[in-house]
Amino acid sequence: MSETKSTLIKINDVIYDISNFKHPGGSILNQFVNTDATSSFNEFHFRSKKAHKILNSLPKVDSSTGQKFFENKELREDFKKLKKTIADSGYFKPSFMHVYYRLGEVSLMYLLGVWFMFNLNYWENLGFITAAFILGITDGRCGWLMHEAGHYSLTGDIKTDRTIQTITYGLGCGMSGSYWRNQHNKHHASPQKIQHDVDLDTLPLVAFHKNIKHKIHPKNKLMLAWINYQAYFFAPVSTTLVVLFWQFYLHPRFCLRRKLYNELAISLPIRLVLFYGLVYFANIENIFLFYLMKTTVAANYIFVNFAVSHTHRDIVDKDKHVDWVVYASSHTSNVEPSWWCNWWMSYLNFQIEHHLFPSLPQFNAPLIAPLVKSFFKKHNLVYDSHSYVDALKITFHNLYLVSKS
Repeated sequence: MSETKSTLIKINDVIYDISNFKHPGGSILNQFVNTDATSSFNEFHFRSKKAHKILNSLPKVDSSTGQKFFENKELREDFKKLKKTIADSGYFKPSFMHVYYRLGEVSLMYLLGVWFMFNLNYWENLGFITAAFILGITDGRCGWLMHEAGHYSLTGDIKTDRTIQTITYGLGCGMSGSYWRNQHNKHHASPQKIQHDVDLDTLPLVAFHKNIKHKIHPKNKLMLAWINYQAYFFAPVSTTLVVLFWQFYLHPRFCLRRKLYNELAISLPIRLVLFYGLVYFANIENIFLFYLMKTTVAANYIFVNFAVSHTHRDIVDKDKHVDWVVYASSHTSNVEPSWWCNWWMSYLNFQIEHHLFPSLPQFNAPLIAPLVKSFFKKHNLVYDSHSYVDALKITFHNLYLVSKS
């Protein structure tokens, strides 16, 4: 009987037995056992007919079993009403003009970077640096673009969005879209939760919380020494090392194990051949330095902007259950909007709205923010938001405090 209870989950007031179900996303389902996962399921699978079909095929359990589930009915019902209001306003509908703009933007930025590559003789060192900077920022913009496609909120069509993600993440960042979805969804399921949020699994290069640092064995003097100076190493050193590790080991290994040869081909040989061809014909002598510079720019652009959203917030114990909405409130932070910040962070400065509704097209986040603020106020939830400069200060100060803990 106890074994049965340990493998039950509640979705839309129906209890399902998941003891023999192997989730396509891997272990992500384990953290929802004995909980009401309605909000999580509905947000993750907003556009997936296949997911709803699979759910309906799972064995159902009589609600009279007496099994108790972690749930906040009032918050869940109000959240459903909030989502209906947003949906009725048309904010979940993707915009193809937005898709064309995003694809056109990265294409033009790449062309601009390549133009500087082929005009280095005129610009000399300034041209070398400018080309690396523009191409690095553009790689980062591909990261923002693939992120939206990975949540199926770019075009709203799962196959199309996956294709866009595979190409932009592969050619732009040298990484696998499938690996990203596998890991990133675990983060969305439980941000800042120990042993569940993969974004907390950052050793040996960085520790965002003292509990993570304390995992380091006292005899590991080298790692402790590195973490003690992490506030100074995080940007640009740690971020760049992570990207290089992902590009040339972690993601290729994942693709080989999953037999994702198309993603492997795009992210590694095809991307490197295109890069080498460009630098060869542009007569750039120090190929490695150029690649390292643009990779450093891209790594810091992406990772620093991601870090400001969560890393300073409280963590959740591995055995504690937290409501979907509370995760967005207590473990997520926004960066105050402005025209340049919205562009710079590709609307992911609205991280609270994004965690509540990951399937929402990101450019609509500013439009729903007032509704979310009212909803939070009603339920006495914190809407944490800081200026961009303050968010950076808080993030790096947290790194410093953890290093000294």
